[in-house]
Amino acid sequence: MVDAHSALVGFCCPLLTQTFGGKAEPIVIQRTTGSYHGYMALLLFAGYLFVLIWNMAHTAAGERMPLLWLLAIGVLVQFGWEAGLLLGGVRSAGFEPMQALQTLVINSLLETNLGMPYIYCIFLWFTSRYTHDLKRRKSSVSFVEALRENNALKVRNK
Repeated sequence: MVDAHSALVGFCCPLLTQTFGGKAEPIVIQRTTGSYHGYMALLLFAGYLFVLIWNMAHTAAGERMPLLWLLAIGVLVQFGWEAGLLLGGVRSAGFEPMQALQTLVINSLLETNLGMPYIYCIFLWFTSRYTHDLKRRKSSVSFVEALRENNALKVRNK
């Protein structure tokens, strides 16, 4: 729910300040992330290449990393942020419609998504030492065992 809350704040704050900000000058942002999108793409490629190699080396279903879920979460979280900023007028200030759309698409595919394999591995490392309710395990488990446990969890009981 933190992501939904952040997206809501990112969407509502610009609209509130446009309405209730009085005669305050609007803030116009200028980002130059395009200059290092190549480095970001390299990190994205390396992270997902690691996941692909891991999944090819570990054929047991419980030992495979959820590649499609990592991609979907990374894209959708950043898309929510970017859409909120675009609709709220923060990201689109001074942009032509095609430039705003290009920013939405590139950032949605690249920015949050590049960290997903790394964050997932950090999560598995952490849960190998701590339980999901943040209590220290009596004995640590291996990275692979933490992955098996995580893969065994179900969102809904069927």
